Amino acid sequence: MISESLKQHKEHKSFGGKLGFYSHQSSTCNSEMKFAVYQPPQAQSQPVPILYFLSGLTSTEENFMAKAGAQQLAAKYGLMLVAPDTSPRHTGISGEDDDWDLGSGAGFYVDAAVAPWNSHYQMYSMRLFCAR
Repeated sequence: MISESLKQHKEHKSFGGKLGFYSHQSSTCNSEMKFAVYQPPQAQSQPVPILYFLSGLTSTEENFMAKAGAQQLAAKYGLMLVAPDTSPRHTGISGEDDDWDLGSGAGFYVDAAVAPWNSHYQMYSMRLFCAR
């Protein structure tokens, strides 16, 4: 859940809009979660549609924004882009960083059902919250 714990880490001008990188303390994932938002120039004067981009394995909130080049088209068509990190990180769960396809960086967007993973890895529920 995004609350008053929202932190802006950096912001850049991009194609007349703004690209920002943020984090917040998520009650759904019981950890800090990061995400990036591109706000097209049109967002300064009117509501704009939002596209949520869910990255795949090993990606972070920065990958899509840095590599896709989507900001130029988003600025042209007045589309806000939101890219969350693929998973919680630094949870303290033993083994979360041992394999690239499980734990930190795994982009499955499912809710873990087994302990200890279910205390943090609730990405399906997090995705549903973001889409509201």
